Amino acid sequence: STLESKTPKYKFMCQIAHPHADAQPQLQIANTTVAVPPPRGNKNVQLTLRYALLLSATSSLLTQSPLSYYIHDLKHDSNLAVGLVIGAQGTVALIVALPSAVAADYCGRQRMLRAAAAVGLLALAFHATCLFYLPGRVSNDALFKSFIGVSSTWGVFMGMHSAPLEALFGDSVESGRRSRLYVRRSALRTVGSALGPLLSIPVFALSGDQWTPDELTRVMAVGIFIGLLPCACLFFFRDEFALGAASESLAETSRCRAEREHGCGGGGTAPLCAAAAL
Repeated sequence: STLESKTPKYKFMCQIAHPHADAQPQLQIANTTVAVPPPRGNKNVQLTLRYALLLSATSSLLTQSPLSYYIHDLKHDSNLAVGLVIGAQGTVALIVALPSAVAADYCGRQRMLRAAAAVGLLALAFHATCLFYLPGRVSNDALFKSFIGVSSTWGVFMGMHSAPLEALFGDSVESGRRSRLYVRRSALRTVGSALGPLLSIPVFALSGDQWTPDELTRVMAVGIFIGLLPCACLFFFRDEFALGAASESLAETSRCRAEREHGCGGGGTAPLCAAAAL
């Protein structure tokens, strides 16, 4: 289809070609082709929103209150032991985050997210082993150290995926929609954090509601099952779904429009200005 747009100072023609359904529409201007994603339904954006909900639900069941109470009982009401296990995740995530962000710039964000997904699956397997296999076979001290290892593995997972996912999400949202989608993602995280305790209610109700190690193990088992879903989501992110110029800031878009109105010349930025203006 041919679109015609007018401004007070000049008139330009652009042609949008629609290839096969899986490909992005393309903007053709002055024999130059620029990818123009659809305004809604970007796969990276949809995956990020689902991922936010699922990861929050998983965390609320696996690495928050149930795990804290489990360690508290395991180490005979030791608050220090709880702090060591829970704190290990945040400390390791902080150490891993920066190198992972740098690595994502070199090897691609989708590759880093897939590597993080593999680490997440390893963390789930490690967590299940500590819950279902090691109790009764090793001492409580050995089991406690194993849970520190589990928490550290979750820290590696969080540190590996956080920066690449944030960058890819930002690059997959066009200008003008970013604030709304960030608010939506924040709301889904809150819903996910509430969803975990809601799912644990029937488990506790059917088990006696005594918060014994066995009951906490059943609650965390639900978290392990749900945790497979966010890890699976990470395998489907794609760098090519990022929007490029369409995700630039509004200030950059305004600058491009000003350059266009005063004569954009034949420079290489003209197609990007036009794409940002759509």
